[in-house]
Amino acid sequence: MTGNFRQNRAREHMDLMKHEVKQAKTTEQIEKKAVFYEEAVAAFDSQATKVIECLSQLPTIQQSHVKDIVEYFETIGQFHTKMAGAIAKRDF
Repeated sequence: MTGNFRQNRAREHMDLMKHEVKQAKTTEQIEKKAVFYEEAVAAFDSQATKVIECLSQLPTIQQSHVKDIVEYFETIGQFHTKMAGAIAKRDF
């Protein structure tokens, strides 16, 4: 399950609980549904915190991937240079 899906599901659940609080007729219903709404808000906030943590890690992850890509192309360049030399010498 992706983080985006979980975040959307948490938001939808929170919105549903908010709607149910608004639709409640008695004080008892309001109090009961308000507790569920508060739990939904807490779950949404928890998921939002996880998303923010992931976003804060993106620059580090990007640097790692850029390093890997640079290393890959340097290796490919060395390979092509060696192969060009071997072809020029007919040493293959």
